[in-house]
Amino acid sequence: MTRSVVRGYRMSMMPVETLFALSLLAQPLPILRVDDPQPISCLSAQEMRETIADGRVIQPVQASRHARNAAPGEVLRIRLCRQGEELVYVVTTLKRDGRVARVTLEGQSGKVETIR
Repeated sequence: MTRSVVRGYRMSMMPVETLFALSLLAQPLPILRVDDPQPISCLSAQEMRETIADGRVIQPVQASRHARNAAPGEVLRIRLCRQGEELVYVVTTLKRDGRVARVTLEGQSGKVETIR
């Protein structure tokens, strides 16, 4: 009887790659923080490419390095967003202990603003 109960509760899990691919297809949503008076609205992939090509922000590779120095681990996602009139990178990293960190960097300098 125990076997049938265990079999009855089979859970299917999606591979990490599938979840990551689906997250890339999702429309970017504004990030709202309680302690921040200005909401963050992320740019589309095309807007991000144009902004980087215009030299208004540092390269994503540089932003990734700054974020990894602030919160060591694997970079899962990097987005370029507007926070009021400023451009910021929001970098999500997976730390070695399994926790996820979200690092916000100034777009022009790469200076770390917040780590959550």
